[in-house]
Amino acid sequence: MHMPYRTWFPFILIGVAVSFTLFVATFWQPTISRTVQIPPVELPVVMSPTTSQYETEINTIVITFETTGSAESAYTSLLDLRVPAEFKEFHFNLVVAFGDFKLGNTASGQARLDLLKKATPWLNQ
Repeated sequence: MHMPYRTWFPFILIGVAVSFTLFVATFWQPTISRTVQIPPVELPVVMSPTTSQYETEINTIVITFETTGSAESAYTSLLDLRVPAEFKEFHFNLVVAFGDFKLGNTASGQARLDLLKKATPWLNQ
C-alpha cells in the first residue's frame, strides 16, 4: 500500500501570500494618507427672485424686444434669468416663443407671445 507523504508546499504558499499581503498593506498605506486634503468650499446661496422682480424683468425684456426687434438678445436674457417656481411653465413657453423669433418663425413666435400676453395680465403693462 502506498502511503502519502506530507509536503510543506501548501504551508509555504500560504506564508508567501500572507507576507505579500502584509508587504503591500504596509507600503501602500502611507500613499493613501498623503493624499491632498481639499478644504470644503462654501457655495453661495442663490435665491430665486421674488414674483414682482421676475415680472419686472420679463416686462423689460419684452418691451426691449418690441422696440429693438432683437430676438437673439431677448432669448439670451430669458435663458440667463432665474425663475420662481410658480413661473417655470410660463417661462418655458416664453423661451419657446422667442426661440421661434430667433429661428425666423415670426408668425409662430408672435402667436405664442400673443397667447402668453392674453393669459398673463401683468405681461407688457
